[in-house]
Amino acid sequence: MNELPDLAAPFLAHEAVAAGWSARRVGGLLRRGHLVRLARGLYAPTRQWAAMSPDERHLALVHAAVRRVPRAVVSHRSAALVHGLPTPYGALGPVRMTVPADDRSSRAESWVQLHRGTTGLQHVELVAGLPVTTVARTVVDCFREDGLAQGLSVGDAALRSGTGSVADIQHVRQQQRRWPGVARAGIGIPLLDGRRESWLESFSAGAMAARDVPPGVPQVVVLDEWGQFVARVDVAWAELGIVGEADGRGKYLGDFDDGLGRGEDAAAARVVQAAQRESRVRELGLRVVRWDTTEIVRSPRSVVARWFAAARSADPGRVTAHLRCSCHRLPLTDCPSSTRKDGLGRLAG
Repeated sequence: MNELPDLAAPFLAHEAVAAGWSARRVGGLLRRGHLVRLARGLYAPTRQWAAMSPDERHLALVHAAVRRVPRAVVSHRSAALVHGLPTPYGALGPVRMTVPADDRSSRAESWVQLHRGTTGLQHVELVAGLPVTTVARTVVDCFREDGLAQGLSVGDAALRSGTGSVADIQHVRQQQRRWPGVARAGIGIPLLDGRRESWLESFSAGAMAARDVPPGVPQVVVLDEWGQFVARVDVAWAELGIVGEADGRGKYLGDFDDGLGRGEDAAAARVVQAAQRESRVRELGLRVVRWDTTEIVRSPRSVVARWFAAARSADPGRVTAHLRCSCHRLPLTDCPSSTRKDGLGRLAG
């Protein structure tokens, strides 16, 4: 006989009661280790919960929260997860939901964080049966709650995937012009650029912009004096003679298909190739600034300090490289995406 209740994981205490499970029986399953108590009145089968990834756990909690607070809409970083957009580095924390500003009946739980505010029907959609804020609303909410760097990573991903547009994001921002934290969205929206290819690149751009580093052009192709391909760098500040490389683990472990496969030998080959490319880029007169995920998240000032040191020592007049955008293979000054002022791209510097 299956001792575990045939309920969603996790399930609420009143759902167990409705299914005919007594508090005594639930207590017995807890004592025997078959169930784990996640919060007051919230339980999950131990093995099933242990097998879930952090994102899977948060998504499961989102489903439970929708059943627990039926008038609420999934929002902020929780909505980003539902939409398949990037979420903050580290633990996601409580489920984020938005309830009407005049709602006084909904009480926050330890695992649910309620935001009160206006959420018109135009800002809500159903995703996998869940009421969720639209992508544009989610981007602005993430700017407001999680800051410039994380908001930029969500917004860039929305542009990259085609699920959001700068115009829609800007429209939501105007509707929230007096909301707490909306100034961060006002700073971040002009920096949005769908050419950035990863959470790390977008987060780095936001973290550096917050510390007065001018925006660069993402994904730039470096050619030598004869027009031969040398490298594709994550970001370039052409008129300053600086390029930047954000080194995530996936770059060396084979998360991007470059024909080398995975494994220790492939990772070692990528490290060697990266060193050779950097040496050649430097020979063309460019200054190279590198950083990794841990450093930009925990010590962004050290990255910014190296960038400003590179800016002081760079000599653009001695650069022999030709820089081209990856989207059109044009000089950066001629690239439509780099010169547009609607937030899809920005001119370097």
